[in-house]
Amino acid sequence: MTHVDQTDETDMSFITRLARQYDAVAKPVNKLYVLAKKGQLKSLSGKKLSTVKVGLPANNQPTNHNFINAHATLPSRGKYHGVVTLWWDGKAAKEREVKIGKPAYKKLRHLFDSETKAREIGESQLRKLGRKGVNVSLEMSANPLLVAEGLIELDGSFPAHMHGKWSIERVMYRGNKSMGCRCSVSAGVVVE
Repeated sequence: MTHVDQTDETDMSFITRLARQYDAVAKPVNKLYVLAKKGQLKSLSGKKLSTVKVGLPANNQPTNHNFINAHATLPSRGKYHGVVTLWWDGKAAKEREVKIGKPAYKKLRHLFDSETKAREIGESQLRKLGRKGVNVSLEMSANPLLVAEGLIELDGSFPAHMHGKWSIERVMYRGNKSMGCRCSVSAGVVVE
């Protein structure tokens, strides 16, 4: 059975390190630390999150209260399409590798103690690589259904490269009496 050691770090730092390693998110909920894979359709507290569908208003001008400012970042080409992890085979007394995906491979430096663990971490890192650099940012009217780890679906009123579902990474709300309540949404591509 494999285990992970916690040394010279707080509980939250340890949990956050594990979440990063497994491409997950960590959050304290009711005096417990909860971990969940990114892009899940449930909140960390277990509630099912609904997909929020968004379309541009007919008169999308900065003077309109419902104005939406949006932009996407789409890298021209991903550098890596696969991951190589290493594990120690104690019976054969040598390092072995696990390849996940296809070339070009990103090689992880850590040596894992089992093939299973090496495969798990490799799959997590490949999911993470699939999302890297592909994101959309929106400035829009506040919507309480927009939450981190939820999904937002941009309809056909947006440019073609923005259509579809995006996994919300961050939502920041702000407002005052003159402008009302607005929010900034950052989301990454949904990787199945």
